[in-house]
Amino acid sequence: MKRFMKALSCANPLRPGHWRSRCATAVSLALVVLLLLGCNRQRPDFGTLPRVEVPFGESPNPAAKPIPPPKAKAKVQKPPSDPPDPPPLIQKEQIDFVLLFDKGEISVRSHKDVVLKLDTPSDRRVGRFAFEFFVGPTLIERVRFDFPLLGAGAPEDNDLLEGGLTTETKVRVPNAARATHARILDRKTRKIVPIDWPPASDGAAPPGQGSPAAEAQGTEAQTESPADEPETP
Repeated sequence: MKRFMKALSCANPLRPGHWRSRCATAVSLALVVLLLLGCNRQRPDFGTLPRVEVPFGESPNPAAKPIPPPKAKAKVQKPPSDPPDPPPLIQKEQIDFVLLFDKGEISVRSHKDVVLKLDTPSDRRVGRFAFEFFVGPTLIERVRFDFPLLGAGAPEDNDLLEGGLTTETKVRVPNAARATHARILDRKTRKIVPIDWPPASDGAAPPGQGSPAAEAQGTEAQTESPADEPETP
């Protein structure tokens, strides 16, 4: 009898704990149903929404004048490039030239033979002017130098001091016995001054020596390969 009453009390629907569990189950089922209804809601059709088009590259005012394209910049002509300096000649026999710059004109005042104790390579420095030696069209030696008080601006620069300047300098160059001709090149104005080669004996230069020539627009000199250099004794 006791067991029967106990079982009956457990199955009693009026018990408080039994109703709470049933309420929780009902609430859970309701939430699941609401979620399912929300997932099945129909999505909006974006193709039916209004469209706004903004044209690019067109003038909003048809009467407005079109903008002209930018003008092409004028090409700046680069000065002619000289061939690179060849390997320096290494020898004892040298010549000291005294050069004169007189109001833009270059000439040779005098020259003197010099014999050094040891084989010495030619100087390599930066300068506006270049004393160059050739074997035919091939450049075999170049010694750069400058005149005192003389600048090395761009070719279009008008140097007022240069037009009235008289100055001189001494340049030591190798006595290149195998050279066929020599010249002095002004790298700013591109003027060439031919030099008699081989030079006469020591003393003043002969008349007409160093008269300026036309601008250097002729055959471009080529650098001789190191294999063609004279052997040092």
